[in-house]
Parts: sequence; C-alpha cells; structure tokens
Amino acid sequence: MNKMIVMDMDGTLLRSDGTCSEETKEYLTNLKEEGHTIVLATGRPLRAAKIPIEGTSFANYIITNNGSLIYNFDTGEIIDASIMDKNAVRKICSLYDEDIAKYIALSNVSHYKRYSPVPIENIETEMIKSEEELEEVKKDDIVDITMELKYKEMNDDMIRLFNEKIDGVTATIMQDSFGERKWLRIGNDGTNKYNAIVKIANSKEIENDDIICFGDGLNDLDMLANCGLSVAMGNALEAVKVVCDDRTATNDEDGVRKYLERYFEYNRVIK
Repeated sequence: MNKMIVMDMDGTLLRSDGTCSEETKEYLTNLKEEGHTIVLATGRPLRAAKIPIEGTSFANYIITNNGSLIYNFDTGEIIDASIMDKNAVRKICSLYDEDIAKYIALSNVSHYKRYSPVPIENIETEMIKSEEELEEVKKDDIVDITMELKYKEMNDDMIRLFNEKIDGVTATIMQDSFGERKWLRIGNDGTNKYNAIVKIANSKEIENDDIICFGDGLNDLDMLANCGLSVAMGNALEAVKVVCDDRTATNDEDGVRKYLERYFEYNRVIK
C-alpha cells in the first residue's frame, strides 16, 4: 500500500543550516518514484519554502503558511488558497501596536511582506516601508498574518483579543524546536496543516491510516495528533513528543530518512 509521507521543513526535514542532505533528497525521490506521495508542510510562505529544495523533484505537494495554501509541484499550480476576509485583515492590522510588537507580516500567494518601525534584515522578506504601503498591502489577497510581540508574556492576551474580537479567524502561538522565540499566527478558521493534508489525501484517495507525519514545533501539533502515524524528531519540543506515536533521530542526523528506511524495510520483511 502506497503511503503519504508528510514532513515539516525547519527543524524536521531541514538541518540546522537550512539544507536538506543529498542522501535524504535521493531517498525521497526514490519513494516518490515507487508511488508514495511526498508532502512538505511548513509555516513558511511559498517563495521561502521553495528555496531549500530548489532544483529537486522529490515532493508532490507543499503546504505553506500553516495550511492556508497548497502547491502542486508536479503541475506548478496553487491548488488551494484560503483567502482572508479583507475586513478581518484591516481589523488585525489595526490591533498592531509598534510599542508592543516587533513587527507584523502579511503573506499572499506570492509574497511575504513585513512592516516594522525598525528595519529587520531578512533575505526572504520584503519590507513595508511606510503606513501608506501597509494600506496597499492590506488590499491584497492575504492568506496568513504573523506578529511577534516584544514581550512573550503578552502572547496569551493578544490571542484572546484576536479570537474574541475578529470573526472567522484563529490566532495561535508559534514556536520552533530550535529556539525560545515565540510569535503569533493569524489565519482563517480551520486553516492548519492537518486540514490541508486531508484535502490532498481525499484527492488521492489515501486513507488517514496510510499517512506518516514528521514534525518538531508547535505548528505541527494538529497534524501529528491526527495523522495515522506521527513521528517526533529527536530535537522536537516536549509538547510535540507527547502527542506522537514514535520518535526518530534529530533533523541534523537525517531523522526523517533514517526512520523511513527502517519503516519500509520492516514492512518489506514481514510481508
């Protein structure tokens, strides 16, 4: 039975230097050629998600913006995008306060733009340089908004504020396994990695029990808690490890590839 193999990127498929090993690329390419469906699931916007795997062809799909967008690598098409209501976008931006937040960033299907009173160097980010430009960006088809507060103690209060004051959106806390940094993600209700996985699985007639999922951070919890077989990276946050069925080596030790090699070898032997 062919499987759907789903992997987060940062802290999971990618090593600490942001690269994917050639051995892992080759192994996943072979799995794809055998008929398995390879899916990447990331909080990154699409353009940034493509950078570490440019020139490769091991993935069938990539889920970006924490489930708000699905891209088909084989056809080069965006097959699903959850566009936020423009009134909701304006309300979210109105709650941004430069005295309490480091930045606010808005992502549409093609770009990720960050507004900050203090310029932040980031090769993957276009900076919004004025409030007038921010007003123009609000008119785009936005799929995802992130905001990092200056004081982590305010995260829970801001999440309640967004969830109570703005209909149709859900705010959550984001944290990777490789740092203490936390930030807020706001998207349409129901947009998460697992629900995007279900859309792909349904289109391919793949049962949930045939989905193998790997992750390390807080935005992986929904897919890890619901997919048929969930695997925590060795470097994963404790909150992630406790919801998973199994564990593997760290991202720097090619934990995804090593687990899949053992999994498919075992299943080949017992058949």
